[in-house]
Amino acid sequence: MRTKSADMPSPSWQRKALIDMPSPEVELDSRTTTRLEAWLETIRQSSGVGSAATLLPPVNSDLSLWEAFAATTMGGSAAPLKIGRTLAEGGMGIVKVAEQRALGRMVVVKTMRGEGSHQQTQQVLREAWATGALEHPNIVPVHDIRVDENGAPVIILKRIEGDSWADLMHDAGTVRERFGASDLLKWNLDVLRQITQAIRYAHSKGILHRDLKPDNVMIGEFGEVYLVDWGIALRLDDRADSPLQAARDQTTMAGTPCYLAPEMLGDHPLDHRTDIYLLGAVLFEILAGDPPHSTESMQELVRDIRASCPTFPDGISPDLESICKQAMAASMDERFEDASAFAEALRQHTTHRESELLAMEADAKLRVMNDLLASDNVEKQLLYQHFGVIRYAYAQSIDIWPDNNDAVEGLRSARIALIEFELGQENPQAALSILNELTDPPLELVSQVNQQLDAQRAQQKELDQFRLNSDESLGRRTRIFVLGILGVLWTIIPFIEHFSHSAWRNSYGGMIFASSALWAFALLLFFWARESLMKTAFNRKLSFILNATFPAQIVFFIGMAMLNAPFVHTEILMLMLWGIFAIATVGSVDMRFAPAALGYFAGFLVAARFPDYRFLAFSACHALLTINGIIVWIKTMKPRSPASADAG
Repeated sequence: MRTKSADMPSPSWQRKALIDMPSPEVELDSRTTTRLEAWLETIRQSSGVGSAATLLPPVNSDLSLWEAFAATTMGGSAAPLKIGRTLAEGGMGIVKVAEQRALGRMVVVKTMRGEGSHQQTQQVLREAWATGALEHPNIVPVHDIRVDENGAPVIILKRIEGDSWADLMHDAGTVRERFGASDLLKWNLDVLRQITQAIRYAHSKGILHRDLKPDNVMIGEFGEVYLVDWGIALRLDDRADSPLQAARDQTTMAGTPCYLAPEMLGDHPLDHRTDIYLLGAVLFEILAGDPPHSTESMQELVRDIRASCPTFPDGISPDLESICKQAMAASMDERFEDASAFAEALRQHTTHRESELLAMEADAKLRVMNDLLASDNVEKQLLYQHFGVIRYAYAQSIDIWPDNNDAVEGLRSARIALIEFELGQENPQAALSILNELTDPPLELVSQVNQQLDAQRAQQKELDQFRLNSDESLGRRTRIFVLGILGVLWTIIPFIEHFSHSAWRNSYGGMIFASSALWAFALLLFFWARESLMKTAFNRKLSFILNATFPAQIVFFIGMAMLNAPFVHTEILMLMLWGIFAIATVGSVDMRFAPAALGYFAGFLVAARFPDYRFLAFSACHALLTINGIIVWIKTMKPRSPASADAG
């Protein structure tokens, strides 16, 4: 029994778009009218539209087909059959299961009901000949055709263990249980695709099926798909030896009315595009749950067939709706060119559907990511985990279907959201890396990223300059050289002075002159090494302190001379002055000069206690300063890059 989903629309909704249409003039002969009315009555008394019988073509008075075949007998090499139970009975014949003993296999035999009319006999024969001419995986093979003891045809076919597609089309539970298909629509479209392949093959062999519908499709136990019931098939070519009637000469109605193409009412000759329409009608039933044409009355049935303008329920894929409408176009010229084109449209939709499903998964993840972004405390690692999944799913979707605009826009939204997050975190480099993935980034975002990058570059420039100014590795060798020369002079001159007892040692003028000469020499050294010593703030501060010592010393001598202070006291206080400068160096330049500063203060105390040894104290303190500086700078020396090469 065919099962429909609970939310499947009733047949009445199909006609909403046609209610206000003017009724076309229906011109049908009385015989066709009578047959249609009888068919509608069959529907009213049956369990559903899908169980309606096919309207057969009228009786053909030409009995040549049957007479030619009736001369055949069952003798010869025909293997015996053991007839079993009845599988189905129709208005025309009986289908039974049988055992073909010679091959040890079960088959199906189709025989006539009773004696049967010539029309029924020819119908059975034409079905056998049409099916026998088509060897295709989706068409039931005909093993043999015989004449029974009553002179009636017996058709032997492959036995199919399965159900009608009509019984499974809307039964998601059974399809899932038997075939493991969780997506019912995808499963139905795959069945339709296989039927389309069978029709492509039939058309290539010059045969038109003319009665495509879910009831005429069998689904095997393992999911095999078979197109059956070729009883009203026609030939598409001009072969004179074919037992089938020519489609172009067929002007009488035959087929299942709720699926009929407009030309099948007898208005126009039939061709391969008639089967294209029927494929579209089956697709409509997959999507809507019912055949496309109304069966309320004969007038409405004919009007629906000729208008061929079915409406679709909400939620149908626009892609599938477009395919269905083109296949069911009232004008044959507006339909797909052939079954291959219809099959290609289905294939593209399958591709699009896969892309859409990936995009839908990414959309769900994007909503979660947006919720994370809206929260107060965003865990960045979790955020980027979601973004990675989102980006991959959208990228896969776009790779499958480059024109999937929903996926393109979704990926764009995810990237923009993360860019805005990184800008809020003042991380323009991360924002820029994502911005570069956008083909057409918003100008406002570009401006914000550039502003933050400019601010970051300016800040980095200041930081680099600060590091450069604080880099004591630059000019190290020059500093050691300058300090070494001055240190040797500072150490030797007081030492010599202690032993020489020269006349100018107790003269303010002599000390001022000596200090000025040393200052001039120091200035020459600093001028020579200016490029190296002016590179960094570290070198500049150190150079300033050393150069400030000499003028300060000169000013100190002048002041003490003006006070008429004892010269010995002035020389002893000079150690305190140098200690102050050493403390200034420790505080503003390098704390590692603390030993030298302590040495000057200790020397001051020694000289104050032993004035006669003041010059030796000077010599010792200057030597300590020189050694202190050289050791500090040598110990911290490290390999330098070319960019930090010492100019001295």
